[in-house]
Amino acid sequence: MTRLFAFALLILLFGQGIVLAERPPRPFKISFEQDGKKVATRLRLRLNHQGKIIEINYRPGKPVHFPTLEPREEFDLWIISEKYTLPFLKKPGTMLGAAGGRVGIDARPFDLKEYLELTLLPAKVKLVYYIMYVHPDGPETPIWFESSKLLEDFRNQTAP
Repeated sequence: MTRLFAFALLILLFGQGIVLAERPPRPFKISFEQDGKKVATRLRLRLNHQGKIIEINYRPGKPVHFPTLEPREEFDLWIISEKYTLPFLKKPGTMLGAAGGRVGIDARPFDLKEYLELTLLPAKVKLVYYIMYVHPDGPETPIWFESSKLLEDFRNQTAP
C-alpha cells in the first residue's frame, strides 16, 4: 500500500512538473513614450538570443509574450517604433520576468527628471532612450542609455 501511495504521489508530482514546464511566459505590458508623453504606436520587438532572432509584434494595449530565459542568459533587444530603432544590448534573462515596461526616447530639454538624474548629464548628451521595467510587485527599475546622437540618427536604423 505504501509503495502504491508513493508511486501515485510520484506520478502526480511528475505531472505537475510537466504542467509547470509548459506554462506560457508571463504577459509583458508595454507603453511607448516620447518626450515624457505616452504615444500610441505599433512596435516590433526583435530579440536575439544565442544567435536566434525572434520577432514579436506589439499593438497598443495588448501584452506581448517573451520566451522564458535562464536568469544568467543574455539577450539583445531592439525596440522598433514607426520612426525609431532603440537597441538594448546584453541584457540578463531576468529582465524578461518583469510584468511590463515603459519604453521611451527623450531629447533635450529632458522631461523625465523625476526618474533620471538628467541634470547631471554632460552637454554632449543629446538624448536618452530608456526602458522602465515594472516588476510584478510594483516598483520600477530604470535602464537608460545616453546618446550624443541626435534623434534623427535613430530613424530607419536596421536591427538584425
